[in-house]
Amino acid sequence: MNLAGYSYSYIDVENGTVKLEKNEHQFKDEKFINKEKKIEVNLPCTEKMEVGNGEQTIKELSDDELRRRLFDLHDLLDMKIDLYYKNAFLTEEKRKKVRNILELFFE
Repeated sequence: MNLAGYSYSYIDVENGTVKLEKNEHQFKDEKFINKEKKIEVNLPCTEKMEVGNGEQTIKELSDDELRRRLFDLHDLLDMKIDLYYKNAFLTEEKRKKVRNILELFFE
């Protein structure tokens, strides 16, 4: 299989049908599995807030608040950004369904 330009499958290695050299076990090495990479993400950095009497104001979010909201499902579903589930775009209707399911599950 290697001669045809293909690499061995990890299943072949796990089953013992292929014996790899010591340096070929890179995918089993923890440092490759848990490797982190810094990326840049642009998010809305303001939010509308109700002040009272039906009035609204805009508040700028701190960097710490933006980091927290990046992984908050409620905030992600409310942001005006493209969201996907299994490579399928979440329309507003699908976002509402997800919100309803999460509310039923957690509340």
